[in-house]
Amino acid sequence: MRRLCFGAVLLCLVAGAYSQVITCNDVSFVLGQTTITLGGNLSISRNDEHFCSYTNIRYATPPIGDLRFHDPVALPSRFPAGLQAQLPEAYGPYICVQEFHTGIVGDEDCLVLNVFTKRTSAHAGQLNLPVMVWIHGGMFKTGSANSGFHDPQYLLSQNIIVVTINYRLNVFGFLSFDNPQFGIPGNAGLKDQVLALRWIRENIRHFGGNPEQITLFGQGAGATSAHFHVLSPMSSGLFHRVILQSGTALNPTVGGLRDNGVMIARELSLNATNVERMLETLRTMSAEHLYFVQNRLLTDEPMAFGSIFGPVIERNITQQFLADDPFDLISRGEYNDVPMMIGYNDAEGIAFHLMLPTDLTLIVQNHLAITQANRLATVRQQIQNFYFPTLNMTNNETGRIYMFTDAWFGFPAVRTAALHAGASATNIYLYRFSGDTALNVFKRNSIWTRDFIGASHEDDIGYLFHTSLTPEIIPNTLEYSAIDRMITIWTSFAISPQAVPGDNTVNFVWTPIGPPTPNTSAIINYAEISTLVTAMSENPDRHRIDFWTDIYDRHFRRSSATIAKGFIILTLTLSLFNRLI
Repeated sequence: MRRLCFGAVLLCLVAGAYSQVITCNDVSFVLGQTTITLGGNLSISRNDEHFCSYTNIRYATPPIGDLRFHDPVALPSRFPAGLQAQLPEAYGPYICVQEFHTGIVGDEDCLVLNVFTKRTSAHAGQLNLPVMVWIHGGMFKTGSANSGFHDPQYLLSQNIIVVTINYRLNVFGFLSFDNPQFGIPGNAGLKDQVLALRWIRENIRHFGGNPEQITLFGQGAGATSAHFHVLSPMSSGLFHRVILQSGTALNPTVGGLRDNGVMIARELSLNATNVERMLETLRTMSAEHLYFVQNRLLTDEPMAFGSIFGPVIERNITQQFLADDPFDLISRGEYNDVPMMIGYNDAEGIAFHLMLPTDLTLIVQNHLAITQANRLATVRQQIQNFYFPTLNMTNNETGRIYMFTDAWFGFPAVRTAALHAGASATNIYLYRFSGDTALNVFKRNSIWTRDFIGASHEDDIGYLFHTSLTPEIIPNTLEYSAIDRMITIWTSFAISPQAVPGDNTVNFVWTPIGPPTPNTSAIINYAEISTLVTAMSENPDRHRIDFWTDIYDRHFRRSSATIAKGFIILTLTLSLFNRLI
């Protein structure tokens, strides 16, 4: 009888333990002189562990009215009536104003971030987990921290915290005037990110995060943004390691036109010297009208391929986000020296293969110091002979894919990694991603790209985040294993005390790029992350990278003009690509 009673009690205890309700506790802390309370929603990671999502958290004063276009302003120490610390989900997800195929969408009151943490009601003690901050891509024109495309349930199967951030785009984030009277030097969107990083550093401990172990990672323009933070004194001390996926500050597709506000003034028939009237006009103009003017400028410019609103070198101010050309800053070692993972996808150009540039030199024109017509013709012919030796460009899809992959992603990634390896006291890791499964959702979602082999631009995202395009992932499948390897590599870099990326492949050791010696260039070690395995090799796509190395050795524009005069052919291309899918 005693034995039966004991068994019944034990059964009750076990049942009680399993019936424990796990919830997300409210997070409360003092911000300035205001106590804010943030509510979270319970979610489940891919290994059935619970995590909490705290979304739409305001990190800056709304950039509206007199603050439109200006550098972001921190939240006030005492919140005025009506200012919410967390925007209601009923009106979300919140995205910054941008152009979509259905028209202008989003809101100017969009400077929010999302925190995803394993700190639930089941954790009685204080966590101190590494933090990974995701910066979305979209060429500084589109995108958001919306979890529809960046649901971190895969990453949250590891012991980390993930934060995703919004930042202003297009003219709202990258209007600039050289005239200091305007107080709009440019790069407001990047400075939004700085303010978000400050908020994270100051407050992430309340969510169980370690403010001394923050990793920035991003794709496309998000990776480029992360690299700009490496180069900016304004971002010093706000992060500790960086992962750049398919984007660096040395990409030829990066950069806006400085003083682009004068072009807006001309288009509106305004006198740009009348500062007050110009500012008043810009502050009161609707977002739709601003986009109309912006799109007219694209047609009026001789380089009518993309946006003039992007990162610029700032002039005539004391607090600069970007003070000089990225190439020069890296070469002089004037940057925040942190461990970096830098990489690209093996077939990025799939996303752009429908493009038929009328002049092949246009794909890197912003980086070439060539004015003579005969020299431009020589470079044009070299590109033609290398990528289209027999078939012309129109009939050679493979040549176009290789050309865009190499010129816009592969060569800039290798070049960036090698330059940093020569100037850095920390380890620089290079990779090439060539996974090709049902997780390559961006390539497979379009009838124009789904049949090509390799990883297209953005295809790596599907291995790190669950997206609205992700198919059902079944355990013990190729896709399930591929996700395991990717999140292990990415999170081990963020978690490891020495910032060494690991892998669950047997005996895999990732060797960083070696620094150059007096008699040799840098040893280009890299990890090939394929569908089935991760393996070390040397000199990715060597023949093709060597081709561009020779072009740049002969013709690279070594001056701050490389980013001050922007060339963003990608913008028009991605707009076309989005319409096709």
